[in-house]
Amino acid sequence: MPQSVLVVGAGPTGLAMAAELARHGVQCRVIDKALAPSDKSRAIVIQARTLELLSLMQLADEFVMAGNPVSAANIYSNGKRVVHLRFDDLDSPYPYLLVLAQSETERILGDRLRQLGVVIERGVELLSLSQDTEKATVELRHTDGHTEYERVDWVVGCDGPHSTVRRALDVPFEGHTFDQIFVLADVHVQSALSDTELYIHSQHGDICAIFPLGGGRYRVIADNPPGNLERRDPTLVECQEMVNARMSVPITLSDPEWTATFRVNSRMVKELRSRRVFLAGDAAHIHSPAGGQGMNTGIQDAVNLAWKLALVCNGRSDPSLLDSYQSERYPVERSVLRQTDVMFRLAGASGGIGAFVLQHVAPLLGSLDFVRHEAARHVSEIDIEYEHSPIVKDHHVPSGPRAGDRAPDAVARLAPDGATVHVVDVCSRPQHTLLVIVDAADQVALADDVSRKIDALYGDVITAVIVSDAVTSRDETSTSRSTRGATRTPRSLRDEYGSTRPTMYLVRPDGYIGFRAPLTASADELMQYLAHLMPYRPGATVTV
Repeated sequence: MPQSVLVVGAGPTGLAMAAELARHGVQCRVIDKALAPSDKSRAIVIQARTLELLSLMQLADEFVMAGNPVSAANIYSNGKRVVHLRFDDLDSPYPYLLVLAQSETERILGDRLRQLGVVIERGVELLSLSQDTEKATVELRHTDGHTEYERVDWVVGCDGPHSTVRRALDVPFEGHTFDQIFVLADVHVQSALSDTELYIHSQHGDICAIFPLGGGRYRVIADNPPGNLERRDPTLVECQEMVNARMSVPITLSDPEWTATFRVNSRMVKELRSRRVFLAGDAAHIHSPAGGQGMNTGIQDAVNLAWKLALVCNGRSDPSLLDSYQSERYPVERSVLRQTDVMFRLAGASGGIGAFVLQHVAPLLGSLDFVRHEAARHVSEIDIEYEHSPIVKDHHVPSGPRAGDRAPDAVARLAPDGATVHVVDVCSRPQHTLLVIVDAADQVALADDVSRKIDALYGDVITAVIVSDAVTSRDETSTSRSTRGATRTPRSLRDEYGSTRPTMYLVRPDGYIGFRAPLTASADELMQYLAHLMPYRPGATVTV
């Protein structure tokens, strides 16, 4: 009998979770207590790594067409630019930050869910949750007041910082609330500012950040407003006064679409899984908006968990695989929390060591190409890796990405027919991809043998693809991907995956490398790895 999943919360994390589960063929139900999706912009930054994951869902182009790509970030301290961080040399098909209202993110993901046949049940609230060795029991209240009880195999709590799922588990949400009050305004801006760059100004510890939404509209965020704004939303005049006091260039605000005040929390749980229940997104971690990584971390939580849950629900893997969600995502979430705290405190420093670092150390480091490049990779989250995960295995190869790293895009040729392909495209199916890289006829024969074994034992969950280097740079430039969003031409297979041949990379459905080894010496090790990762035949019944 197919296993069922209840996703609680229809924000970006919950919608991404449900879309990925449905793409993997898993029956899921999505509920949200709100009667309608929010029309507010809220989280507005989508990082390059998230766009890469959205491309696996065939959604990246739609996101890019709806949003505003931002190529650089500028940080000023007391009128002096101390950091200029460019994203256009990122080794990603999406070398920019994408600014897009959260309401649009939810619309696009919601449309994809409907295309996949999943209905978002609005006005349905989770009241209680319990679990036993066989299933979880949920109590749901509908808008007409009637109560429903349902038994489900798995529950994923994506219901935000005030998560009912988290409270039902009695899991502490540890952390702190910053003292500062912030104001937010989505407004039209008249200025000389570029609409493809973002700006953060710190004036004697007071912060003002400007994010271009496109079409002359900007998101303005400022801290330390006048004391009477603690319990009400700011007026346009008050927003203008704060901008005037903090920005070193003249800016005129008009036509406010949304204004609000808020406080910043920095909190997270220590356990992302409790038997049959998981926490993801803001239900598991919230932090400062510095770096624009909150929503991105939640969507990446969802993509990481969904393929594992699908293998278990489809009877291919043991539920112990799901423990790797904690092993892989908790260190990432903890790192994001700590680093956004540091960025937040540094930007608002008015004196002491924080101000010294911002005004003197940051410009020095920012002048170094290597530091700028690594900072851009970090902000865009393409440097996230799972090398210490218990479910990745690396057999030494002299060059190329390691097991646990993100699988980079590259131009290659399919063997034996010679068609030119992009690695990201051949690895976009909702299953694992065994990428076997060869450069000689006898290696193709060996690769074919491994491919046949994989197809016989794991054909429902793994596709083997044999590739070799594209012959000339002309091949590379003449085979650009037909996508509006991907603006960077991929490099060669040898540049990205090294020169060792034959080599095999097992690429997971979330675009990370689960296994890497030389083909000639490690085919048996691959089979042992797969026997541990996917020990069951299709349709097997497993228990938690």
